[in-house]
Amino acid sequence: ILGERSNVVISKENAPEKEESLPTKKNFLKLFIPWKNDPVSEIVRKSIFLVAFVVLICTTAYLINYFAEGVKQNNINSDAAEVWEADDSMLKNNSGIFIGFEELMKANSDIKGWMKIDGTNINNPVYQTDNNDYYLDHNSIKEKSVYGAVFADCRSRIGRNNGNSKNVTLYGHHMKDGSMFAQLHKYKNIF
Repeated sequence: ILGERSNVVISKENAPEKEESLPTKKNFLKLFIPWKNDPVSEIVRKSIFLVAFVVLICTTAYLINYFAEGVKQNNINSDAAEVWEADDSMLKNNSGIFIGFEELMKANSDIKGWMKIDGTNINNPVYQTDNNDYYLDHNSIKEKSVYGAVFADCRSRIGRNNGNSKNVTLYGHHMKDGSMFAQLHKYKNIF
């Protein structure tokens, strides 16, 4: 029998099935989702992957929200600055209130002043309410915000009727994007 050739014909019915070149959805999901026939090590690997993927999605959503809120906060402050710095804003009405300030008071009656520090991007309205917690997490249009708003200590006297405190403590966040009080570090050395 040595040297004999055997011709084997394989019909389509007996032919081994070709593996699909593109994975199906089920095969794709089996790579990442634990199945009941998976070995323990594979279940652990897939579980760790799923947890890491969920953390990635949540972190990405948080960062997108954080930076979108920064853009929104910047727009709110820019709009207020335009009103405050308008040509007629330094004119006073019959009550002695600056016209620009009167417009800002219509938007938020808690406004008490304006703070601008040359050489920085600090150019914000200052608010005051009856507690020191509200503006920690509310912006100048009284919406919830991680940026909050610059505000005066509630114990400070600001206004015509009750006189003015000689020293007024202002609070505001030091934001990573350089806004609010983040640029105060430029005043570490005054000489």
